[in-house]
Amino acid sequence: MPTNIPASRRKLIERIAAAARRSKLRSGTIDPAQFVRDYYHGVAEGELTQHAVTELAALALAHQRLARTRAPGATIVRAFNPDVRRDGFSSTHTVVQVTTDDMPFLVDS
Repeated sequence: MPTNIPASRRKLIERIAAAARRSKLRSGTIDPAQFVRDYYHGVAEGELTQHAVTELAALALAHQRLARTRAPGATIVRAFNPDVRRDGFSSTHTVVQVTTDDMPFLVDS
């Protein structure tokens, strides 16, 4: 992964990665800290600072758990209102998680 992101954002992502490493929600063989670094690499710092690092770590790890259930070639979409007991984190927002094969032009901004 290129490191051409601002130092302040890298520092924030490292705090999220540390929270993921400490989390009891992690699963799988992928290093949770590296997963979080990749997951949030392109996210704007302003967006990241609006949430607690533990919430962001839990959100990323929940998406990783969902992705582990996906069959190759399939697409999984999950929309939910997070609950601490069920999901390990809460949010005032509805969360939409999409996991699919990598493909060009999947999202066009």
